[in-house]
Amino acid sequence: MVSSERRKGRGRDLVLRLLSCLSPEVRLVWALTRATNAIAGCFYNALGFRVLAQLRDFYGSGADAVMYGRFIEPREEA
Repeated sequence: MVSSERRKGRGRDLVLRLLSCLSPEVRLVWALTRATNAIAGCFYNALGFRVLAQLRDFYGSGADAVMYGRFIEPREEA
């Protein structure tokens, strides 16, 4: 069980590190979660992701997914 590792900022740090390492041409980062995973939804919303789509029966047997995306502003190359 990972509940003891939640709320320590590790996931946030990991996503922010990923975002800082993107190549300059990347304009969108997306993530998928089960539609029933409200904790994941709050996590991605707090990091600036927004709902892009609801994916019906994505996981089979009626389990839907939510696609979250974060648009990346163009930046100058170093």
